[in-house]
Amino acid sequence: MTGYIRGAAGTTTDTVRVLRVAVVAVLLALAALTAVLTANAVSEYARADRLHRHGVAVPATISSCVGLASGTGITVAGYRCTARFTLDGHEHQATLQHNATAHSVGSVITAYVDSTDAANLSAQVPATPSASVFVAASISAVVLVVCLALITWIYLRRASARRRSSS
Repeated sequence: MTGYIRGAAGTTTDTVRVLRVAVVAVLLALAALTAVLTANAVSEYARADRLHRHGVAVPATISSCVGLASGTGITVAGYRCTARFTLDGHEHQATLQHNATAHSVGSVITAYVDSTDAANLSAQVPATPSASVFVAASISAVVLVVCLALITWIYLRRASARRRSSS
């Protein structure tokens, strides 16, 4: 099936081919997004696991704290606070992860830091990494596999049609 492009004299387009390219491009974009989200979920799980295994309570002094807007921008989704603390006799400054409270600058809170990585600072008591991160990674992995399977199927189907037409 071909279509006419206005202003391009004598030129036709293969709309089936354009549609196929568009579908493959969308599938590739979805696969890339899924791969990024899976990597992020795995990284968050590993960070939570390290904090659970090596976390120690430290007094942390808030040095800055700003609200994070929700998707609509109407409500606050959380707070990004930076805190100073001492670990093994060394001063550190890090962003406070998992912070749902607005802390005033200069206030001292109990935070939890990974003793092997001072940048891994959390406002919450370290707990066993949640299964929800594993579920998110699993769902992302399944979507990625389905996308790659569809791309492979489209490619193999097209290659098979080419072989039949050249025979």
